[in-house]
Amino acid sequence: MKNILVLVVDDNENVLGTTLSVLRSPLAERTIGKVGCDSCHGGQEAIEYLQGPKGRSVDVLVLDREMPRADGYAVAKIAKSLFPNVPIIMTTGSPEADWAIKMEEYGLNAYMAKPYAAMALIDAVKQCISFPV
Repeated sequence: MKNILVLVVDDNENVLGTTLSVLRSPLAERTIGKVGCDSCHGGQEAIEYLQGPKGRSVDVLVLDREMPRADGYAVAKIAKSLFPNVPIIMTTGSPEADWAIKMEEYGLNAYMAKPYAAMALIDAVKQCISFPV
């Protein structure tokens, strides 16, 4: 298993911290391998990160859908324009009825409703790196 870098983007500090803890956990390491994590506290910060020198190092992007200034869809659109093959997992506290359409429209690999189980997130990341688009 290779080391991977996951960029986690959420404007909620508690969700961001929990997600980072899950991805850095021994369970994640046993399941996926060594996971490095970077984080951004909102969509605009994520866009700047992706457009910067570290952007091309991201193996998986975990995005909150609802954020001020730039939502998860705006970030996904820019991420895919820069790195067409980057896997994206969209998370949301309020799932949309047309989520399957949004997945295809924005090139998402997974769409997860919050709260989600730690193992569900780990499995989603594992699937993204095992079966890239």
